[in-house]
Amino acid sequence: MAKQLSKSVLILLLAAASQVAGAATADTAITWDSLSALEKQVLSPISKEWKTLSSKQQKTLQGIAGKYNQLPEAQKVRLQSRLKQWVAMTPAERNKAREQYVKFKALPEGTQKNIKTKQKETVASKVVAPTTASAVKKP
Repeated sequence: MAKQLSKSVLILLLAAASQVAGAATADTAITWDSLSALEKQVLSPISKEWKTLSSKQQKTLQGIAGKYNQLPEAQKVRLQSRLKQWVAMTPAERNKAREQYVKFKALPEGTQKNIKTKQKETVASKVVAPTTASAVKKP
């Protein structure tokens, strides 16, 4: 369940950049070498796939990477985690994620907020506080 939930959250982050996978565009692709050092660092989990992305996907991800330093630390960690999860997904899983994203975006805003709230609550309930015994350091 947590794995499925994690994939659902991943959808919200990456589907915008990936839903046009394979679509031909007139725009010029962005080469990996043309990215800044920060952009390369942020996007390193997808470096091997960079050439296979459409120029639109590349521009979207470059924009995300460009705003990386402005993100709170928790969002930076989450972004890196989501990129790694995306790379680990099979093409079928990615297609399913894209389809779920499209369906999610078609829902009314209130329904979207309710789903996001439930996901956050589910994730929060999975976090287990250390017990007193395990929190005490042994000499």
